[in-house]
Amino acid sequence: MQAFEKLLEEVKNQTGLEFSYRPATDGEEKEDIFADERKGVTCFFFQAQGKKYLGSLYGCSPAEYNYAVLLKRLIEKDSIGKTLSREEYLRSILQGKQPIGEMKKYVERYSVPDGACFCVCLRVERNLPETTEVLLQAVSAPGDYLCTLDENRIAFLKFDEAERYPSASEFALFLAQSVFEEVGVHPLIGVGDTVKRFAEIGDSFRQAAFALRMSSAFRIKGEVHTYKEFLLVKMLEEIPLSKRQEYMNEYLTDESKELLENEDMLNTAEEFFLNSLNVSETARKLFMHRNTLMYRLDKIERTTGLDIRKFSDAVSFRVLTLLYQLRKEEKGE
Repeated sequence: MQAFEKLLEEVKNQTGLEFSYRPATDGEEKEDIFADERKGVTCFFFQAQGKKYLGSLYGCSPAEYNYAVLLKRLIEKDSIGKTLSREEYLRSILQGKQPIGEMKKYVERYSVPDGACFCVCLRVERNLPETTEVLLQAVSAPGDYLCTLDENRIAFLKFDEAERYPSASEFALFLAQSVFEEVGVHPLIGVGDTVKRFAEIGDSFRQAAFALRMSSAFRIKGEVHTYKEFLLVKMLEEIPLSKRQEYMNEYLTDESKELLENEDMLNTAEEFFLNSLNVSETARKLFMHRNTLMYRLDKIERTTGLDIRKFSDAVSFRVLTLLYQLRKEEKGE
């Protein structure tokens, strides 16, 4: 709290303005800045140390309103770097909570190259501290840094100036292998696109987080998944919920919905797609007799009316499966 008090004292010295403040309460905020004529003050909400405060400046004229705007900007501008650790600072940038000016300050303060970079998001079900130690060994370029997102997710900001890795996906595969060899757990990793400038890193983070969320929700096989893998999901997600429900009502019967709840049938179809609709290769990968596989494919056709051995029907089945899974995820099932 001493750092916060010092910050406010500096702001008062810079502006010559006296103001009071207190912690804001839930539901109290109406506008960022407003005049309370009954008390004769101009009030303004501001963020500092990850908390919201209500400041009060004596007077209700346009001049006090302008001063309140100035105070709010000064406090929030100066507070980030002084009250947040580097990890908290980066996390707020990745999550899009900081304006471009704060990103420039981060670049200057930590000597971060404002060049091409990307973000990957990892999720592990256990041994997060040990996993973090392994990931720290992959910090090799200026600006590389990682931050925890919650109890089982980590974001890794990566600059690759030496071009050691052909792509962000190759780097993610390296991380997955390293974590498994050192910690004995298989991380799930979402990969964002490489962006040209650090100022765009929030886009890469959102893509990585989306890929991580979708690969988990749809139980996609493999450890590393890119944003582009889920382009179809993204497109379907943007269709209004009522329209998606209309499609499902039209094309899915109770029997076909029951099939989409059958994990064995879905895994069989997924493996069939991964092997380019090749029956022999799918049976080999699943350690399944060819006749058993043919029986399952026939059952999918009988139940849904779609022969996924045909490319067009396979695409339709994939769309229906994604629509059904999206509905379940939105309902939290």
